[in-house]
Amino acid sequence: WCKPCAITTPHLDKLAKRHPTLHVIGISDEDRDDVAGYLAKHPVNYPQVLDVGSKTSRDYLIQGLPTVYVIDTSGVVRYTAVGVPDFDELDAEILTLLK
Repeated sequence: WCKPCAITTPHLDKLAKRHPTLHVIGISDEDRDDVAGYLAKHPVNYPQVLDVGSKTSRDYLIQGLPTVYVIDTSGVVRYTAVGVPDFDELDAEILTLLK
């Protein structure tokens, strides 16, 4: 599993626990067994889905891992980060949208 993903995943898990109305979803185009093996060692409390055929990765123009999007309730992308996000910026954007 990529090191930046291993840094980002615990923070996303904390956000999901702290804000029950926030929908955090992990998406991976990796092999199901690889994802399951990682999650067995590093469980998270938000759903993980497989991007079979990498359609979502293509649709969202993923250029690196991890990529974090914050999407508001209208479907508008409000924040994007490629690689480990600035957690303060990410948290501030989420708090603004949850108000």
